[in-house]
Amino acid sequence: MPAPGVFIQEGPADRRIEGVPTSIAGFVGTAPEGPVGVAVAVASEAEFVAAFGPVEAGHLGLALRLIFANGGRHARVVRAGSADAAGYLAALSALDAIEDIAVLAAPGSAALAPDQAQAVRAGLIAQAEARRDRNLRAGSGNLNIWYKCIFCLKAA
Repeated sequence: MPAPGVFIQEGPADRRIEGVPTSIAGFVGTAPEGPVGVAVAVASEAEFVAAFGPVEAGHLGLALRLIFANGGRHARVVRAGSADAAGYLAALSALDAIEDIAVLAAPGSAALAPDQAQAVRAGLIAQAEARRDRNLRAGSGNLNIWYKCIFCLKAA
């Protein structure tokens, strides 16, 4: 029974609340083919291969393989124009305007020269802090560790 002065009014049963994705990962990295600097929606390993080439060609494809093998369903992938900090950061800027990204990742960036890798990490952190809606993970040499840690770093 409601409290005095509180009235309950039920609406029609056919109204539905539409869900929105909350676990879309944004990836930047190098690939043998595909558009440069453009965020491409990818929902399977096959879609990644069609857009960017063989999975085995580098860290980006292998990271996506792990995401999909472990239940991931959606990703936005941006191919970097070059395998250096400038290429990764330019690709990262393509993800900034996309609202539904919950995780940022730059597979392969840890293999760059230390100063280049640090610049990529700083770019990931800057975007996560500015948006306050994204987890992040810079690349790692061990993709198994990378996948387990993808959700463990959150910008405060």
